[in-house]
Amino acid sequence: MIGASLADADDDILLISRRGQAIRFAADDQQLRPMGRATSGVTGMKFRSGDALLSLSVIPAADDDTNADTVADPAVDDDPALAQAADQAVDSVPPVDSMPQGPVDTDPAATPADPVETDAPAADPTGLQDQFVVTVTDGGYAKRTAVGDYRRQGRGGLGVKAMKLVEDRGSLVGGLIVVPQDQIMAIKTSGQIIRSSAGEIPVQGRDAMGVKFVALKNGERVGQIALYPEAEMAADSADPVDSPENADAAQDSVTTEDTTEAAATPAVTADGESAAGNLS
Repeated sequence: MIGASLADADDDILLISRRGQAIRFAADDQQLRPMGRATSGVTGMKFRSGDALLSLSVIPAADDDTNADTVADPAVDDDPALAQAADQAVDSVPPVDSMPQGPVDTDPAATPADPVETDAPAADPTGLQDQFVVTVTDGGYAKRTAVGDYRRQGRGGLGVKAMKLVEDRGSLVGGLIVVPQDQIMAIKTSGQIIRSSAGEIPVQGRDAMGVKFVALKNGERVGQIALYPEAEMAADSADPVDSPENADAAQDSVTTEDTTEAAATPAVTADGESAAGNLS
């Protein structure tokens, strides 16, 4: 078992494997039907030889709706050869800003039943395009990819490429769903912890190798990554009185309330002299 998380039927699940594959599927009753605690569950992702599951993440429905109309093709998801061909077709499509204007020829390798075969993020009707998938290798390399780059599929497939891995840059150690304001902790095998802003990691496509994220020395490796929880807690607990305008308004309010209370106190009771004296 690698993780557990709460999810609604409108959310999506993102699974990432150790060898850089990822699959995104809906968390609705059709894909993940409700089961009892003692059941073994259903297949979420299949793996090629030597691969295994690395991480589980939940994509909230309100944060990304780019794949709401995507139709999964079970034949492509369940057949390793077709899945690999479809993944290669996706990775061969250039970014939108480099494409010529006018009609664009479709790739014959893409199946008609799999409409979201593009490496460029689709338009987000919600207007919230700040969700990213951060992947990090044990060699200290990382990249940030838009959630919309991961097309929705049916569960049980091989998925699509999440990161291009080469031997000198290490293997994957984690994948996280982040916004630019989040902070990421990278824990080295030496015990040292590095904390960096997610917004500092460059945005790259799924097939990119990433850039240097953690400096390593003397045989160190990155052992684990995690979101820094206190960053969100600090934002939620921020006091609006901290701003000069609000501070002045709050001070005026306190002064007015204190004056009103002091003037009204002697009239509260007929024998309230001692109370008034204590206040003064």
